[in-house]
Amino acid sequence: MTAPALDCRALQAGYSDLTVLRGLDLQVAAGSILALLGPNGAGKTTLMLTIAGLLPRQGGEVRLGDEVLPIGKPGKANRSGVVLVPDDRALFPKLTVREHLELAGRRHRRNVEDAVEFFPGIARSLQLNAGALSGGEQQMLALARAMAQKPRVLLIDEMSMGLAPIVTESLLTTIRRIADTTDTAVVIVEQHVPLALRIADDAAVLVHGDLVLSERADVLAGQPERLEAAYLGTDASPS
Repeated sequence: MTAPALDCRALQAGYSDLTVLRGLDLQVAAGSILALLGPNGAGKTTLMLTIAGLLPRQGGEVRLGDEVLPIGKPGKANRSGVVLVPDDRALFPKLTVREHLELAGRRHRRNVEDAVEFFPGIARSLQLNAGALSGGEQQMLALARAMAQKPRVLLIDEMSMGLAPIVTESLLTTIRRIADTTDTAVVIVEQHVPLALRIADDAAVLVHGDLVLSERADVLAGQPERLEAAYLGTDASPS
């Protein structure tokens, strides 16, 4: 049996003496998309930061294939193939689009044309500073910079923040194409739940740090009452 691209086992994580995630198990196959859902404060960003090594885990394992990632080593996680697109995009306003992509692709010898393959909308803006781009263009740049690093696991946190729904829908369609054509495993935290379920293979709902619901995305899309129950902390079992 092929190991999942991302495998979190009995993961425990939090901040100092505060535990947010308690014994979480989560798997994502290569080429598939997991929509990570849940109310504010559920632990979604904590999970993403922990997988990326930016937050030291308190227990359990994070595996990429057969490799166990070390605790709190974001550089090692990145070199192993974990790439995080944070909710604030973490761009440098005075660097150009080209400079962002060249820096990101240097280790993998990815040229700029490869990096913008999925995002032709910014290919015409390579000489512009990131601070001069629209919100949608900045998000494209953040995603293109991630792809320049040839991720095995792509983590995308709140991609649609500040974006119009039509832009979000277009970007989600592109992420589906990325998973399909590059075999990248994708975990996406998204507030537009119907749009996320439309492009995802699976969905998981976190509430107060616990995984309360895990199901195929197409099944949950047709059972909104189960999602509502999960968010409210009531029984989300199939009726």
